[in-house]
Amino acid sequence: MSRASAIAKVHVAKKQLGLDDEAYRAMLRRVTGRDSAADLNAVQLGNVIREFVRLGWTGGADLRTGRTSTGRLIRALWHDASREKSEASLRSMIRRVLGLAEDVIPEPDMLSVADASKVVEALKGMKRRKAGAR
Repeated sequence: MSRASAIAKVHVAKKQLGLDDEAYRAMLRRVTGRDSAADLNAVQLGNVIREFVRLGWTGGADLRTGRTSTGRLIRALWHDASREKSEASLRSMIRRVLGLAEDVIPEPDMLSVADASKVVEALKGMKRRKAGAR
């Protein structure tokens, strides 16, 4: 693994574990004695990644895109089914399908299996209706 991809992996893990900057830097200092991933060598980066795994990180997202396969599927279906291609409009549609409050900001990559299935089926229906309208 290249150093750049290891740093990217560290930042993805930080985000997925929901660590604020202060907690993240404290963990870096505890594990490596440094407080920035940019200052770490390959061995130290490996130690940090192992610590994230110990803390419960599973590495569920594709690290090249930062997105899960389910999130990519939802976005691809959205691109095919919708006139409005923005992430904001996708999240609005997910809110409607799942009956979520307006102040909730759903993340397509973090949906439960049941919720993702509902969204995928709704998008397939939108795609069928769009194809029938032509």
